[in-house]
This record gives sequence, C-alpha cells and structure tokens, in this order.
Amino acid sequence: MALFVTFPIMRKKSKHCWLCINLIPFRFKTRTSKNLSPLCSKSISKTLLVANWVQTELGRRYDIFEDDGEIIGQQFATDTGNMDILAISKDRRELLVVELKKGQAADKVVGQILRYMGYAAQELAEEGQTVKGIIIAQEDDLRLRRALSVTPNVSFYRYQVSFKLIPS
Repeated sequence: MALFVTFPIMRKKSKHCWLCINLIPFRFKTRTSKNLSPLCSKSISKTLLVANWVQTELGRRYDIFEDDGEIIGQQFATDTGNMDILAISKDRRELLVVELKKGQAADKVVGQILRYMGYAAQELAEEGQTVKGIIIAQEDDLRLRRALSVTPNVSFYRYQVSFKLIPS
C-alpha cells in the first residue's frame, strides 16, 4: 500500500517532491539498503500516515481515536508521554497504540510502547477491550526482534520511502 503527498521543495510552483511510504508488516527479517530516511522526518511520516490512514492496512481495521467526532488520537497525551497515534478497532473491541520511529528503531521503544499500552489499558479501555501496540520504523535490529519475540501484543511494521521529482 503506497501513501502519497506532495511537499513543495522549491519556491517555483512547477516542482514538487512526491514522497511515498509503504507500510510492510514485518517481524523477523531485516534488509539493509540505501534509503532516504533523512528525508522522512518523524513528523512528515506521522502526517502522511494520519492523512492516508484509511488507505493503509491499519486503516481497514482501525479508526483513529475520536471524541465527539473530533480526532484526538494523534499525539495523544498520557502521564508517560504522548502516543504518536491511538486508534480503536472498527468493532470497538481493541485499542491500538502506534509508535512511529524515524530510521532504525532501538529496543528501548518496546518499553516506551508498553508504558503507553499500560496507560491505555488502565485509563482508557472499557471492560472487555484489549490493547495492542505497533511499532513502525524503517529498520529494526536483533535486540528489538528479541524483545518483540516475547511481547505478543506488540508488532513491528517496516516502512519504505521513495522520492521522485515530477514536473507539473
């Protein structure tokens, strides 16, 4: 699944930067390649993901958390920090905490997402609701894979970035 958005890279209206992000469910394999991660800041990635949520695999199963019709699940404030994205399953049985990392994710992100998931379970979840987590990053490492191997409620998705100039 590809997400597209244009960002002006020059003051001339004829040039745009097309940034494409693919979310790939990924658990145990890793591949190193030359990539454009410096071009994709966490805030741009998050904006792309939220703006194109319904087009992703996650958007087919979850809605970004809302209160009275207002989306409040982006940078959701907790007593342990801000969740990048808080979502709820379409059947309302599951809360999803999404943590987005630029480039390679370190194993310390597991503790971070577990804190957010603990907050969601204790403060937000209704009776019978479960809480899951997803870490999205461009790369993982052995330490992260080891930590996730015993954390069944947390999954890892890898994103890919491509960059293309298109004259308009």
